[in-house]
Amino acid sequence: MNKKLIIFSTITLLLLPLVIFAIIIPAQPGQGAINILSLINNLLQVLWWIFLGIIVAMSIWAGILFLTARGSEDQLGKAKKFVVWIIVGIFVAILGYGAYATIVLLIS
Repeated sequence: MNKKLIIFSTITLLLLPLVIFAIIIPAQPGQGAINILSLINNLLQVLWWIFLGIIVAMSIWAGILFLTARGSEDQLGKAKKFVVWIIVGIFVAILGYGAYATIVLLIS
């Protein structure tokens, strides 16, 4: 449990600057009208970078699982399942973003 907390804390601290830089502050108060599409776009940009960070961390973890398997069929099977789920996650994220882009294209 402690190991998971350390990994989660490290990933959170590494991704925190991305969340901070995603905020757009208008030049003067009252001048920046909130556009829902730009708000969703900014949110998706932040989520995309967080997703990429998670994918990189999961890929590294899968590599560690492969290296520490040492020929054990059970551990190799676990590492292969991990890689398959990484690929499924990437595919679902790309499909979700494609659906969003299609909806925005149809609306505007």
